[in-house]
Amino acid sequence: KATAVKDFVIGIFNANGLDNPDGAKARATTAEQLLDLGAKRIGTDMQDVPEVRAELLGTIGGLYADLDLSERAIGLLQEQVDLLKRLRGEGPDAQVAAAEVKLGAAQAAAGHYDDAERTLTAALRLLDALRDRDSVTRARALTWLAHVAFKQRPFSDPAAEQFATESLRILKTYHPEETLRITDIAVLARIDERRSDYAAAEIYFRQALALEEVAPFNLRPSDVAGVHLEYGEMLRRARHYDEAESELSKAAQLFRQQVGNEYASTLRAQQQLGLVLLESGRLSQAKPMLAQALESLERVRGANDLEWTADARIVYARMLLARGEIEGAESAVAESVSSIRVRAPESIYLPIARRVQAELLVAQGRWAEAGSAIADAHVGLAKVYSEHHERFAGALLTEAELQLAQQDTEGAEALYRRVFDGWPQNGEPVPDTYVFASLGLARVRLLQGQAGAAVALAQPALDRILASPQAGSLLLQEAAARLWLGAALRLQGKIKDALPHLQRAVELRENMDDPASPWLAQARIALAECLIDGGDIGKAGRLLAQAQTALASHAELGPQFRMPLQQAQARLQELQSIQRHARADPYPGNRPDKGAATLLLAGFQIAPE
Repeated sequence: KATAVKDFVIGIFNANGLDNPDGAKARATTAEQLLDLGAKRIGTDMQDVPEVRAELLGTIGGLYADLDLSERAIGLLQEQVDLLKRLRGEGPDAQVAAAEVKLGAAQAAAGHYDDAERTLTAALRLLDALRDRDSVTRARALTWLAHVAFKQRPFSDPAAEQFATESLRILKTYHPEETLRITDIAVLARIDERRSDYAAAEIYFRQALALEEVAPFNLRPSDVAGVHLEYGEMLRRARHYDEAESELSKAAQLFRQQVGNEYASTLRAQQQLGLVLLESGRLSQAKPMLAQALESLERVRGANDLEWTADARIVYARMLLARGEIEGAESAVAESVSSIRVRAPESIYLPIARRVQAELLVAQGRWAEAGSAIADAHVGLAKVYSEHHERFAGALLTEAELQLAQQDTEGAEALYRRVFDGWPQNGEPVPDTYVFASLGLARVRLLQGQAGAAVALAQPALDRILASPQAGSLLLQEAAARLWLGAALRLQGKIKDALPHLQRAVELRENMDDPASPWLAQARIALAECLIDGGDIGKAGRLLAQAQTALASHAELGPQFRMPLQQAQARLQELQSIQRHARADPYPGNRPDKGAATLLLAGFQIAPE
């Protein structure tokens, strides 16, 4: 058996040795290409030595999995399991169980969660029959079942935590130097992180980092990099952006040193760095980083991969939408939804993608489709995260935006109030739920003609943002708060107070957005209205011309963007007409009453309190 394995390996290298007709090319052969050659030869060789063939199938399949080529690994590992079952018979067998665990791990890594769960559960049944309660094989099966449960089961389901805890107990008690312990600790950290219990997650990550400093755990640089990556992801979700950027940069550097640029984990670290830029308002810097990560993951993992590529495509769509690149976002999110529906309709990625799609459809004015998308998002997010999670609150805010766009103030107010009352308003960083629910209620008051009430809601939100130690990372929130506070102050007739807020809102959006962004156009229209009130007709006209060019570049946009532009343009034209008549009439007695002109410049619709 040993001789047969040796001859097989030597045969692979000889085929690429110095006597190869293309010797230079042979010497440049990669490990992946050698594995491909070995996999091909297994298909024809070793038919007369099935035990050796089974071992080689497992070896090459495992090496494929180690190289993050799980899809290629699955076929070989499945063949190994089938062959071993034929060789070993019907009774429980440890070698069959170990092979099934390797197969289940590859299926889980490739995102085939249902297949993985069936395979790993079958392996556990074999181990139970063998009275195996404490082997590394059993711990590994539990670890991967924890991963599958985390990805597939509802937020409230305890299975993932139970699997990971039991695996960790086995390893600490019987195999304390087994590096799989790091993976279990990371799973438990992710579970606490999903509960938004970042303090508990931090404790687990600190344990993992401490282990990585001692042998044998420090002998695997990829494990060290993986801990930094997951810790950085947790810090990003906790919105500690400076610390997250530091951890993710360490992870990216370690992965590049260890496995190069074209490796899934390297690209994941790059994507997470792009997410830090996106969520902290540095959208222009985020775009090239997220675009490159997605392009590379589609090449390395495949366009339909559910573990990495699906998430990267959703993030890319989010970034495009945030920058106002409507058509690009539409294409990216539609591709995400279509792919996930076909391959894993129960995946958590589907409701996340549907929420992004709902936000896009609201902006496009496709309200019936937006309602369907947000209903899907509600169901999926509630199932996995529960209705008490921040992700569900985000979906409620999207639904409120839909109601507000249709000027259903009663429906919008109920949703904004539900978020405002149902999620914590205090703490650092300033919660998004507090900021956007407050500003949503302010906008409801503006539509109801209650400018003073709108100021009372928007001003505290802006004050908290500016007072936050992380104010420099809350640029999206600041832009929104200044826009709606400025609009409310203007409708109170406080033009001088409103103007600096609206100018800052435009400045922030110019730094973040695509030139054709409807969000940038929205801010420019609001500033133009304020300038018209103050008599600066020329600058107002230039802003409205920029907004018109931006909005005209989109095939579909809702009336919530186009109507304010039309109203502002009508005001501007009327004022320009008044000025032309004033210049043409040399007799003061025929000029408009000064008081009437002042009222006109102050705005046609000063809302009653």
